[in-house]
Amino acid sequence: MRQRHQHIPVLHLLRTFSFISLVFLAFISNGFSQDSSSSDRNLALLRGTWQYHTFDQKWTLVFESDHSLILDRDPVEYSIIPDSIAVRVNNEITKYPFTVTGNQLTLKLEDGTERTYSRDEYGEDEGLVHGEYFITNAAAAGYAMISFNGLNRFSLLPDSGKSEAGLYRIEDDLVLLTFDDGSVGEAQIITRYDDGSAMDIVYLGDEYEAVRIDETVGYQQPISDPGPDPGPGPDPGPFPPPAPPPYPIPGPTQPPASPTPAAQTERPARGSAEVKSTKDDTAPRDFGTTRSTTPRR
Repeated sequence: MRQRHQHIPVLHLLRTFSFISLVFLAFISNGFSQDSSSSDRNLALLRGTWQYHTFDQKWTLVFESDHSLILDRDPVEYSIIPDSIAVRVNNEITKYPFTVTGNQLTLKLEDGTERTYSRDEYGEDEGLVHGEYFITNAAAAGYAMISFNGLNRFSLLPDSGKSEAGLYRIEDDLVLLTFDDGSVGEAQIITRYDDGSAMDIVYLGDEYEAVRIDETVGYQQPISDPGPDPGPGPDPGPFPPPAPPPYPIPGPTQPPASPTPAAQTERPARGSAEVKSTKDDTAPRDFGTTRSTTPRR
């Protein structure tokens, strides 16, 4: 009896291959999305100046942009790979595993030791985007306000509902947003003040305008009109005499009078009867002697 070969339909094979491909692409896409989100978050956290001090030495890292790094005063290129900073020096790439905890950056060096840097400053460009930006078109469906703290945090506040927040960093005129849920976004600076700070930005097609503190105070607290000048007041008349001092004022000090010399008495001449003798007529006093009266042997 001849056995019949079972033929698998070509359409079934195509469907199976398509399903496996979609699963594989979804897995790769999810992993790439997580790595991209993690890199964006790390890039925002690293932006700024970090320093490590010893008794007589100092090491400095300045993350200026997504690829520009000042390594102890030397400009180099870097990139972020999962959990490591890849630094290119003289066409050689060195990977440094790192962790960021608050304002502490810990690097694992090539010899296996660790070095912990402390944040010295946040990014300079990030400081130029700060304050509250309100939507210019009240009828637009966008967020009512975008707030930046001038360091690396932002918040999106809708008219109603829950606000959203995350980290931000600046690349030229782009404001790169990394939300706390892992998603990313992008805004653009379209106008700047004379000092370089952002005046107007665009996000999701809506324009937002900055409100500075001096502008807000000037609008909320207008200066009232003092009215016409009332002119000089009535004549107060002659000024009263000054009040006497609370304590007596001593007059000028007079020099003391010369003492009156005592009357000089004429001394009687020697031999005169008025001169009294200093000798006493009585017998002289016997004071005794310290010598013994006992005859010597």
